[in-house]
Amino acid sequence: MKKRFISAAAALALYLTACTPVNEDVAAAESGESDVYISPEAENTASAGSYVRSFLTEEEKQAYDSLVEAVNNYEPLIIFPEGFDEAAMKKIFTLVYTQENRIFWLDSKFYCDGETRTINLFYRYNKDEAGEMRAVLDLAAGKILGSVPEGSSDYEKILIFHDAIVLGCDFSKEGKYSNTAYGALVDGSAQCEGYAFALSYLCSSAGIENYVVQGSSKEGASHAWNKVLANGKWYNTDCTWDDPILKYENPDYLRHDYFLVSDAEINGRTHFPDESLFPPAECTASDRNYFIKNGLMFITPEEGEKGLSEAVRLAASAGKTEAEIRFDNKEAYDAANEHLFAEDGFKKIIEDLNGNYGLKIKSAHKTVNDSMYIIHISLVF
Repeated sequence: MKKRFISAAAALALYLTACTPVNEDVAAAESGESDVYISPEAENTASAGSYVRSFLTEEEKQAYDSLVEAVNNYEPLIIFPEGFDEAAMKKIFTLVYTQENRIFWLDSKFYCDGETRTINLFYRYNKDEAGEMRAVLDLAAGKILGSVPEGSSDYEKILIFHDAIVLGCDFSKEGKYSNTAYGALVDGSAQCEGYAFALSYLCSSAGIENYVVQGSSKEGASHAWNKVLANGKWYNTDCTWDDPILKYENPDYLRHDYFLVSDAEINGRTHFPDESLFPPAECTASDRNYFIKNGLMFITPEEGEKGLSEAVRLAASAGKTEAEIRFDNKEAYDAANEHLFAEDGFKKIIEDLNGNYGLKIKSAHKTVNDSMYIIHISLVF
């Protein structure tokens, strides 16, 4: 009998536990929201895999559902129908593992026996432990979902989810729950897979269609992020890379470099999605991008410098420490960087703001994203 020990990620030649963060840590933020329990069976719940499932045959959908049921029942194995070879079995397992984030107790590793059409399943936590964790996870998710104002748009909901994950989680490969939504939303420690599962968990609970993307970075490290459907259009969102490891301590650091961006902005540049199992949702729109929505996208260096000055003024006046702008072209971005930081243009901006508005900015840190043409400023008062 021929058995092969593999993982869901290895089935795609990508092992997600190898994912790495942007090399720039965010401490967990305390929530002041009241506890709200959201049932996983709530009426507005959307399946994280609904887009993915649309490309499966009826036989594959039945196998997919059977595997989900087996995992929910803690079955030790599942036998596939006739006609499923190893590749087809691995495909179904990989899709269930990556899209059904509510069954976080399923381990990514499994035994596949092509001769008997059997996959032996393994679990990270026992049934009692997983049940308790599920209740705690739904409670943590409920706090975030309960903070969404009534009548919020998809954009506003996803922004709340994104910011809560980024502020509440630290990137780590070492945590016991780092590959799960539980790690990101409860333990406050996760790697890219956990970040992506957490956003998917929240979006699905809010009825927002989404799915988890597996792929790699330009350095070849495996990576995971999300595609979300906001107001009828698909976008990419990467919570992991919006939560970088900083050289200085700043628990309030929050950026939106990869919030609702198009394929053209990241695919083949910073993100390399694996598209071998199903056709990807095309993300061609940019009107819901954070910087465009908030008037923080600029064409010329002069406009950008004025925009940055205003963004810093508004942040400092409100007692906030973060301000960010983006350019839509490399030339303007490079010119602004040169004038602001090589020629002391930003120093003059701070001096003028302190003098004209009575602000008390003592110093500032800059973080730049050369791929997305973004300048981010962190203020110290």
